[in-house]
Amino acid sequence: MAQTVGTSLTVDRSPEARALSLALTKYLKKLNSLAIAAGSTVATVYDGDPACRVFLEAGVPTTNTSAESPGGDCCFVVDTTNYDLYVISAWSAAGTFTATCIRDTVA
Repeated sequence: MAQTVGTSLTVDRSPEARALSLALTKYLKKLNSLAIAAGSTVATVYDGDPACRVFLEAGVPTTNTSAESPGGDCCFVVDTTNYDLYVISAWSAAGTFTATCIRDTVA
């Protein structure tokens, strides 16, 4: 299944976003290998470009909104209005995921 990015998001193509995306992808592969070696089953829920896991949006991402879905788990959304950073977790479908603020700008 191909990755579908919500219409409210654009890929952050900055060098920093690419570096974060690739580092996260590499680390998650390592964790998956360890889990599999320990007998666990690992589901891959992100099949997009491993260098594109950071997305931009003007406003706060809303949980369970397909227009704001990055198409997979363990992705980041930057609120370009408030300069806050969100991590997408518990993603299983375009309308089923959690957006959690992990960096909140203080005015």
